[in-house]
Amino acid sequence: MDNFLCLYSPRTVPCRSLEYAVSAGTAKEASNITVFIEDSSLFLQDSVMLKQHHYIFMIGHSSEADIVTIKCNGNSGLIFKDISQVKASNMKFIDCGSHALLFVNCSLELTNVFLEGSIGSGVVIFRAHKYAKLDNVCFIRNVNGGLVIKERYRDYRFRGDNSNVSVILNTVHFINNTAFGGAGLLVDVSGRRKHNITISSSTFTSNTATRGGGVFLNACRNCRITFTQTNFSLNSAVAGGGMSAALAGHENVTFQNCLFLHNKAYKGAALHIQGTATSHTVYISDTSFMHNTIEHSTNITTLVSEYGTIVSHYSSLWLGGDSSITNNAASGITIGGPVTVSIGGNANFTSNTGMNGGAIALYDGSSIIIRKGLEAFFASNSAVNKGPALYFSHVVPRRAENCFLLFEDNKNGQSLSKECNCSMTFVDNLLSSGLNGSIYIASFNVCSSVSPHVDLSDVLCSGEWDYRGNLCKDQIMTGPSVIINDSLFTALSGKETDIPIQTYDESGHEVTLITPVVFVSFDDKNSSEETIYANYVEASTPFIVPKMSFASKNGLNHSKVITFWSVGDTTATTKVTAYIRRCPPGNYFNRTNHKCLCVKSQYFIKCHSDWSSHFFYLKGGWLMYYDFSSDSIFVSSQQFYQPLIAPAVDEEWIDNYMDLDKLKSMSALNEFSCGRMKREGILCSRCQEGYSTAVNSYNFICVKCSSNGMWKRIIYFLLLNVLPGIVFCFVLTLFSVRVSSDRMNAFVIYSQIISHPFIVTQLQYQFHQLDSNWGSVLFHLVTVPYGFWNLDFFKTLLPPFCLSPGMTNIHVWTLQYLSAGLPLGLTLILILLSNLYDCGCKPLLLLARPLYLSMGKLKRYWNIKVNMINVFATFFLLSYTKLLYTSASLLSPVTVYIYETVESYEPTIATKVYLQPDYFFFGDKHLPYSITAILLLFLLLLPPILLIGHSKRLFSRCRCPFQLSVAAFADVFYGSYKDGVSHGEKDCRYFAGIDLISRLVIVTILNTPFGDNIRYLVLPLALATGIILVTYIQPYRQKWANLIHGIFLSILISIVMTFSPVNSSYGPLGSSIALVVIAWIFAMIPMFYILLYALRNAYKRARGFYMGRNTKHCDVTLSDSIPYRLINNNNNNNKKNNNNDNN
Repeated sequence: MDNFLCLYSPRTVPCRSLEYAVSAGTAKEASNITVFIEDSSLFLQDSVMLKQHHYIFMIGHSSEADIVTIKCNGNSGLIFKDISQVKASNMKFIDCGSHALLFVNCSLELTNVFLEGSIGSGVVIFRAHKYAKLDNVCFIRNVNGGLVIKERYRDYRFRGDNSNVSVILNTVHFINNTAFGGAGLLVDVSGRRKHNITISSSTFTSNTATRGGGVFLNACRNCRITFTQTNFSLNSAVAGGGMSAALAGHENVTFQNCLFLHNKAYKGAALHIQGTATSHTVYISDTSFMHNTIEHSTNITTLVSEYGTIVSHYSSLWLGGDSSITNNAASGITIGGPVTVSIGGNANFTSNTGMNGGAIALYDGSSIIIRKGLEAFFASNSAVNKGPALYFSHVVPRRAENCFLLFEDNKNGQSLSKECNCSMTFVDNLLSSGLNGSIYIASFNVCSSVSPHVDLSDVLCSGEWDYRGNLCKDQIMTGPSVIINDSLFTALSGKETDIPIQTYDESGHEVTLITPVVFVSFDDKNSSEETIYANYVEASTPFIVPKMSFASKNGLNHSKVITFWSVGDTTATTKVTAYIRRCPPGNYFNRTNHKCLCVKSQYFIKCHSDWSSHFFYLKGGWLMYYDFSSDSIFVSSQQFYQPLIAPAVDEEWIDNYMDLDKLKSMSALNEFSCGRMKREGILCSRCQEGYSTAVNSYNFICVKCSSNGMWKRIIYFLLLNVLPGIVFCFVLTLFSVRVSSDRMNAFVIYSQIISHPFIVTQLQYQFHQLDSNWGSVLFHLVTVPYGFWNLDFFKTLLPPFCLSPGMTNIHVWTLQYLSAGLPLGLTLILILLSNLYDCGCKPLLLLARPLYLSMGKLKRYWNIKVNMINVFATFFLLSYTKLLYTSASLLSPVTVYIYETVESYEPTIATKVYLQPDYFFFGDKHLPYSITAILLLFLLLLPPILLIGHSKRLFSRCRCPFQLSVAAFADVFYGSYKDGVSHGEKDCRYFAGIDLISRLVIVTILNTPFGDNIRYLVLPLALATGIILVTYIQPYRQKWANLIHGIFLSILISIVMTFSPVNSSYGPLGSSIALVVIAWIFAMIPMFYILLYALRNAYKRARGFYMGRNTKHCDVTLSDSIPYRLINNNNNNNKKNNNNDNN
C-alpha cells in the first residue's frame, strides 16, 4: 500500500505503484509530472495507462545501475494517451506482452531506452501529436516488430489536426526482431498529414519478416523519408530483405551514405519497392549494396523482374554520388513499368549475377536515363539468360519520343544523342554459358521514331562506351536468338539465319543421329515442314524450319543445319533444344512421341514439369547410379559404404533431397554419389583404380593400394590379428578369467554389442562432431578396450590400410573369420598339446619342459589355477558372437531398385536382391560364402540347444564318449545360475542357452536390412525385453548379478536412443557436445566397473603373495577340469560293476 508521503520532498517513503503516483498527481491537478524510478530492477504486474496530462517525464535514476530494468513477465507495458509531451530515459523493458510502450496521440522523446523480448511490439506510436524522437534506443528480439508507427488507433477520434509530424530516429538499433511486415520498423500512415521521417546513424541487423526484413513502409502518403548513415545487414524476408515499400502517393524515399550488406529475400534481396503511381521517386546517393542474395524455394515464385538487389515496380529510381552495387547474387537493379532509373555520379556495378541483366534489367516499358558526367563501371557481371551487364526486355508500345535509353543534361533535357558526356566501361561481363557479351536489347526498332533520329548502334558504339578491346558488335546482342547446346546465335529481324545443330549424349560425347532428335516444337504431320513457334508479347510469329532428314546408322555426319526465318519486325529469343535418347536425370525417352518424360515419381525420384528432378536422401544412406551399358538407373535403400562424415549442406543439398538437374548429367550424378568415396561402378561397388577396400575399416573406405609390398602388408595384418589374440588369450588363461561368470558375462555381452560395426559407425559419426582431437580420443577410449572383448584388436586405432588391390566388402567380411576363430583354435591346440604331454610325447616333453617349469613357478607364486574347461568356455563365448555377426553379414541381403529403359514405351522398375552391388544374393559369386556362413550358423545353433536340453536332462540317457566333457562344459555355463537345489528356488540353468540365443537375436537385428530408423526402434525393444526377462525371472544366484545385467542393458538402450536419427539430412540427435560427452560417460560405466573389480582381485592376489600364501599347483589335464560330482558318479559306477563281476 502506497503512502501519500511518497509524493512530497524529501521522499522518505518511495512510491511502489507508478499508477498511484500519477493518479495522485492528477487528483492534485498537476499537469506536469516527473517520475524518478530508483529501483534497479522492477516487475510490472499489469498494464499501466497514463492519460490526459500535459507533461510526463520518466527517469531511470538508480544508484545501483545506469539503466532501470522493468520486467513485464508477459504483461503489456505502459500506455500513454492524449499527453502533449512524454519523455523517458535510462530504462529497459524486458519480456512484455503486446507492447512495451504504447503512445496514442502523444509527442514523445525516448533516450537511452532498451526494449527486449516483447511478445508483441517494442514501441507502438499511434498518430504522433507533433513529433517523435528516439535517441540511443535499442530493439532486440521483439516478436511482432521493434517500432510501429501508425495513423489510426481503433475508432478513436484524435484531438486537433497537426499538418506536419516529425519523426527522428538517431542511433537506433534493431536486432533480431521478427514481424509480418517491417521486423525492425513499420510505418503505416495513410492519412493526409505530412510526415518527415529521418533515420540516421542506425542499424537494422538480423531481422526477419515477410515484407521488409528491416523496414516496411506501407501506404506512407505525403511522406518524406530519409535514411542517413544507416546500415542494413543480415536481414531476411520474402520481399525486400533490407527494406520493402508499398508507395501509394507522393512519397519520396532517400538513402544517403547507407550500406546494405548480406541481406536475403526471394524478391528484392536488399530493396523491394512497389508503387501504384509514377509521382514518387526513391533517391539513392553514396550508398553501397554488397553480398545480398536472392533465395530460392519451390513454394515461392520469383519472377525474373523481381530477381534483383534493388527491385522497383512503378516507382522511379535516382542513383547518384559514389554508389556501388557489387558481389550480389542477384541483378543489381531490376525496374518495371513506365518509370525511369536515373544514373549519375560514380556508379560501380561489379560481380553481380542475375537471371537477365547482371547489373541493370529493364522490364515493361521502363527506361534508363544517363545524367551528364556519369562514370559507370560494369565489370564481371553475369546473367543466366541474357544481358550480362544491361538488359532491355521486350517492349510495350511507348511514346515515340521516349526511347528506353536517354541522356540528360541541363541544356537539352532528355534526348538520345551520340554524345552523352559520360564514361561507360564494360569489362569481362559473361553469360553463364561462357559467352562474352555485355548488353542485350530486344529490338533496335523501338528507338527508331525518336526525334531527331539517331541510330542506336551508333550511340552504343561511340567512344564514350568502352568495351576494353572487344568489338562493339560482339558486345551487343539482340533478338531473335537461338540457344542450342549453350551456344547463342543472333539474327536480325526479317532475315534468314542458318543454325548448325550438334548432337551429343548426356556425357558430352558427340553422336550420330541414329535416333530421332526431339524438338520443343509443333509438328504438322501433313506438311513437309516443322514449325517452331516463339512466344512474343504481341503475337506468335512463326519461324519456318525445313524438315530434317536423319543420318543412317553408318552415317558420319554429326550435325545438321536448320534455317530460321523470322517474320516481321518483332523480335524475340527462342530456345530450341535437341535431345537424343538419353534424357535428363529422372526422365526417360518415350519412343512413341520422341519426348523425354518423367518416371512418374516412383520410389525415391520426384520429377517436375520443367524437367528438373529431385532424388530423396534418407539418413545419407541412399545411393543412386546410372549404368551407361544398360541404360538403367540403380537406386538402393541401404547404405553400402558410409562416409565418415556426411556431405555438408551446400547448393546441391536441400533438406532431405538433392536437385538432380544441378548435376547436369548422369555422369555427374555418378561422380557425386561415388567419387567422394573414391568408388565407381554400379552403386559404388568397387574402388577406383589404384584404391582398395581397407581391411580394418568398419565402413569399407577405399585407400590407395598397389601390388608393391603386398606380402609385407599381409604379414603385418596377420601379426595385428594373431599376435594380440595370442597375448590376450594367454592373459585370460593365466589369470583364469571366466567370462561365463555373472559379472564377466554381462560385461562381455555389452562389449560385443557396442563393438558391432553398426554401433561403432554411429559412434564414429557422433564423436567426430566434436573438436577433431577430443572426438578422436573419446572414440578410441570407447572402441579399443571394448573391441578387445569382441576380438577387434586395434581396429579403430590404426589408420586404414589394404592388403591387395581389388578387395571388396565380401573379402573383408570373410577375413573376420580369422580373428573370430583364433581363440577356439588356440584352445583346441592347447588341449591337444596337454593330452600329448600327459601321454609322454618325448619331443613335446623336451620342448615344453622349460616352459612348464617356469609356468609352474609362476602359478605357485601367484596362486594361479588353470582349468581347461573354463578356458574353453571363455574362448567359446568370445568367438561365438564374432562368428555370428560375420556369418550374418555374409547373408544380409540388400534391395536394389532398377529403372530399366527397354524397348517398351514406359520404363520398367525391377527389384533385385544383392549382397553388395556386384554380388547377386545367392548368385555364383556369393554361393561359396553363403554356404560357409549357413553351415557355421547351423553349428552355432547347437550350443544353445545343448545347454537348454542338458539343463532339462534331455540327454541323460544318451551314451556317448564325450558325455563327461559335455557335462563339464555345460556346468561351466550353469555356474552362475540358480540350480533349484535350495528350497523354493527355481532351476534357471536353461538361461545359459537363452543367453546365447539372445546374442543371435541381437546380431540378426543389427544385420537385417531394415532402414536405420526401424533398426533403432527394434533394437531397444529387444534389449528392453531382455531387461524384463532378467528382472522377472531373476535367473542368477546373486541378486546383484541380475541388477548388473539390467543396468548394462539399460545403458545400451540409452546409447542407441541417443544416437537415433531424427533428421535424414542433419544427422542424429547427438550432435551437441554435452550430449555426446554424457553418452560417452554412460558407455564407459561397465568398463569402469570391471576395472574396479579387476583391481580388487589383483590387490587380493598381491596381498596373499606378500603374506606368503602359496598354494600347491597341480598339473593341468582335461580330467582335472571335470566336476567332482561327475567323477564320483563314475567311480561309484565302476565299483558296482566290479562287485557284479566278483559275484
